Amino acid sequence: MTRLKILTFNIESAQNVHKGYWQYVTGAWKNILPHSDKVIYEIADYINKEEIDIATFTEIEGKAIQSRFKSQIEEFAKETGLKYTSFNQTFRVWKIVDQGNGIISKYPLMNREYYKLYSRKHPRYLEYTTVIVGKKKIHVLATHLSLGKKNRVKELQQITDIFKTIKEPKILCGDFNTERAEELAILERANLISVNSEKTYPSWKPTRSIDHIYVSPEFKIIRTYNVPLIVSDHLGVVAELEINEKKENKRKDHKNRK
Repeated sequence: MTRLKILTFNIESAQNVHKGYWQYVTGAWKNILPHSDKVIYEIADYINKEEIDIATFTEIEGKAIQSRFKSQIEEFAKETGLKYTSFNQTFRVWKIVDQGNGIISKYPLMNREYYKLYSRKHPRYLEYTTVIVGKKKIHVLATHLSLGKKNRVKELQQITDIFKTIKEPKILCGDFNTERAEELAILERANLISVNSEKTYPSWKPTRSIDHIYVSPEFKIIRTYNVPLIVSDHLGVVAELEINEKKENKRKDHKNRK
């Protein structure tokens, strides 16, 4: 069996809000002005140390003033062994902000597709790529859902409709902005399995599990754990998976988790 390590991380544009809510106010200038990108290199070091195979990011910056006109997804690729990249721009304000979702991979990306999701305010998207691992085609999707429940419900419906067209093994990652079972049940009805239950927000004292990884039944879940770096307002999540020969899921007990 082939093992995969998947990371999902809302990095909040590398603004390094990690001590308390008050930093949203004192660090508001980072939304429009250049700031340190040391967070990128700390996360890159962790990716290398943990031998991550595929990483998905939300709230990652393209080339804009606040990122010193560096593409953060390209910086990750330079600093890690994950050379294949996809950047899905979701929000741009002139040259100041160029925010989006991103994927970096050890394996070549066969496609890069971006689906606009329902949202009345901040644009939301589903980023969709495909990799070949061994002889298996695996679909990797990343998203950042709305803050409002009404929007999220519609966005999750759109995502499950897209999933109905995908037959091969698939992984869905991202910041869903919810931990409510009644909202996420639609993914389980679409034959997706929740991998993690770790609390991820706020990073300095996590009380909510809103960053998720879901997989189709072809995967065996070995373990999941939070990234021990507090460099964003969210904690990252890692899942170690195996691709099953049979279409069934054998889940280890939470006691075996790291």
